[in-house]
Amino acid sequence: MRGTRKRMKVTRKVFDSTGNQQAVEEKVVTLHIDPQTAIGSKIPARREGDLHWGKIPADIIFVVRDKPHQIFERSAQNVADIQYTAQITRKQLERGENINVPSIDGSDRLTVELEKLNFIRGLFKINGQGLPKVDGKGERGNLLVKLEIIQDSSKFAYCLYYLLTARFLLQ
Repeated sequence: MRGTRKRMKVTRKVFDSTGNQQAVEEKVVTLHIDPQTAIGSKIPARREGDLHWGKIPADIIFVVRDKPHQIFERSAQNVADIQYTAQITRKQLERGENINVPSIDGSDRLTVELEKLNFIRGLFKINGQGLPKVDGKGERGNLLVKLEIIQDSSKFAYCLYYLLTARFLLQ
């Protein structure tokens, strides 16, 4: 959301003019990662590789990986879109009750009315509540909310009781 700075410890070998290894140096490299950086992007650390006598040190390339979030997932189609899975019961869906959806910045929770939604295959979007877009013009991506219908525990227990009772009586 805001970008970050990562500090990485780099170990490099130092060679003399004959090609023999003289020492091993450890250095901490600071990487600046923008909020719009895509997964799989490569960030170079210039001239931080092994140091050979009479040659320019090589570059070290770091590949950006996504750190999983506790609540949200990144959308596969768009870098700025994030996905949240809301678990609801069939009764809540039939009644059209409100559900609370957390926002990415944690400042507030969004209340969504199920009866007013037009969603396809249990997925709907809330515009402007995702990650900042790559353009950097202040626009944000979308928050995709996926509805996962869970079994009502009271009905499940009721059916399980009758199934077990019928099985016991048939024996």
